[in-house]
Amino acid sequence: MLKLAIVEDTEDIREALESYFSKQKEIQLLIASPNAEEFLCNIAVGTIDILLCDIGLPGISGVELVWRLKQIHPKIHIVMFTVFDEEDYIFQSLKAGASGYLLKNTSLKEIKEGLIDVNNGGASMSPQIAKKVINYFNERGAIKKDISNIFSDKELLIIKQAQKGYNNRQIAEEMFVSIDTIKYHIKNIYRQLEVNNRQELNKFYSHLG
Repeated sequence: MLKLAIVEDTEDIREALESYFSKQKEIQLLIASPNAEEFLCNIAVGTIDILLCDIGLPGISGVELVWRLKQIHPKIHIVMFTVFDEEDYIFQSLKAGASGYLLKNTSLKEIKEGLIDVNNGGASMSPQIAKKVINYFNERGAIKKDISNIFSDKELLIIKQAQKGYNNRQIAEEMFVSIDTIKYHIKNIYRQLEVNNRQELNKFYSHLG
């Protein structure tokens, strides 16, 4: 039997979830808390299979709670349950360790199916969220492909060395060329990517994942 916990600060939503899941034969609802602090004080994390968690919680946020729980109990499954469909919220949650992301307009039956799917190793997402995730990676894949076509092999190597923190002299020594040659290529890289320094270059590439 799947052991479920819920953290949801909106009372009517929490009560609706509690009422529904307390009647499901496949699921044992262990706790339904209004905030992360109460949840952490009243439950042994290791007893939970899956947590359905709001993002916009008072006090400790849903994303922060995900991160904390994953440090304590890496095997716990966490599904975010929220009205937010912005990319920042989605990817902050997934990077923190969430296994799914459901919007609050999802039906109770679909929530149940999503939780069971996640507990079986899947990754449950509302259709709108799944589309955003796919678009996010498709866009970055296209950008990376374009970049590989824009720059020469030598310039791509310089970019990789710069990301490692190498200065111009170190890159020149690694590539057996003059510092002036490296400076020329660095200037071209900055111009093509419309950045002005190493920090902006590294930030650009970090956003590509």
